[in-house]
Amino acid sequence: GGSCKKKISIANTFLRAQFIRGLRDGWVREQLLQDSSIKDKNFDELLKKAIALEASRYESGQLSRPPDGPVDTHRIIKRAKPQQGNHCSRKRQSQTRNFSRQYSPHPHHRS
Repeated sequence: GGSCKKKISIANTFLRAQFIRGLRDGWVREQLLQDSSIKDKNFDELLKKAIALEASRYESGQLSRPPDGPVDTHRIIKRAKPQQGNHCSRKRQSQTRNFSRQYSPHPHHRS
């Protein structure tokens, strides 16, 4: 009886260690390793805790992001800057005109 329980305990210990080592998210790994009660948990409990940590981290990241997302906001701010009247802005305007002519939805129907 005791020998069988010992084998299960050792297998469970190795399984837990392998699982923690294989986690991609270093933060979740650290949280699990810092938990002093981890040695008393079986693999299923460890898995549930890892999933809960990952879910809370994801939810936290979603809540802290602005609704439009940082990339879209940056792009809008960049576009809203006033153009200066130098030769570079005129060059950019002519390139934009050529681009829109070149890639119009109906290239054979030019006005």
